[in-house]
Amino acid sequence: MQVHEFGSGAFPILAKTDRSGLEDCVGKDCPTVYGAEGDDILIQGYETSLLFRENSIPDGERVVRIPRGLLRQLVANGEL
Repeated sequence: MQVHEFGSGAFPILAKTDRSGLEDCVGKDCPTVYGAEGDDILIQGYETSLLFRENSIPDGERVVRIPRGLLRQLVANGEL
């Protein structure tokens, strides 16, 4: 299993894909799902805050867009 190291720790990569959600990603700016402590997961995607009204997203939260293929990959890998 691949691991990505951030400043705050290392997280296993559960799934990653290109922008289309159809191919495996080989670059650095790929939508990715990481494992975290307990049952939590971390999702790297494309920020979409501009699509929501001001103050509709609570402080400390962000909305990200991910390809559906990323979720399919999680299921195929037995992570969901």
